[in-house]
Amino acid sequence: MKKVTIAALCFSILLLALPAATQLPPLREAEIIAQLTEDDPVEWLNGVARSLSVPAEERSPEMLAAMIRALEQEVQWDRERSGPSDPSFPDAGEAFGESGAILARTLATTGDPRILPALAWHAYNHGTVARTLFRFGHDAIPHLLAVATSPDATGGIAGAPLWILANIVLVHGPAEFEEELVQATILHLDGPPDHYRSAWTNQDQIISIRQAIALAGVLGTPELVERVERFANSAPEEIERRTGHYVPRPDNIIA
Repeated sequence: MKKVTIAALCFSILLLALPAATQLPPLREAEIIAQLTEDDPVEWLNGVARSLSVPAEERSPEMLAAMIRALEQEVQWDRERSGPSDPSFPDAGEAFGESGAILARTLATTGDPRILPALAWHAYNHGTVARTLFRFGHDAIPHLLAVATSPDATGGIAGAPLWILANIVLVHGPAEFEEELVQATILHLDGPPDHYRSAWTNQDQIISIRQAIALAGVLGTPELVERVERFANSAPEEIERRTGHYVPRPDNIIA
């Protein structure tokens, strides 16, 4: 898709100029906001690059809201492109992943709770994102669970929310989410059901299994303990044979 490839190059050039924001052509705030909310991918990319060039202290509440909507749009595009609902969605190239990642890390530093639904989809992205989600504590749990149990999430994407959930539960407890946390853990210990994406690979599954074992360790319910023990006694050798990775046994999980 040549148009997006050119946009990706332009986006990279704009990012190189971010430390010197004054080098960018001046755009009124309303124009940047309009670009951020565009359905056209090229305009969206330009809007993201230009919004990131604006110093944090100079961003208005309206621009911040538009940046959050832009991240939500990127997540939706990504889910539609890779999910089962629309396999024909065109590959938009690396520009969206790069811009979405930078936007997620930037918004994570704001501490605005409106970022939680989209930020949970970027939990794997960067330590800044993971730490922000952890600091939200129980408020982040529903959003992390939504990603961890989504049919649109591969094991690699779902694994990071499971790990953050394990740390939240370890420090703050499960609150009223214990049953949902248990079911999410079981989902990954038992493997993805048939309706999950065929894009799940052995490597994807091993990532989510590792983190599900960690979450099972901090939840510690009888049904999870039984599953982990059964899994540890039977699965590691088979998974190691198939993927070259080893699943930690119960004495190696955080508890």
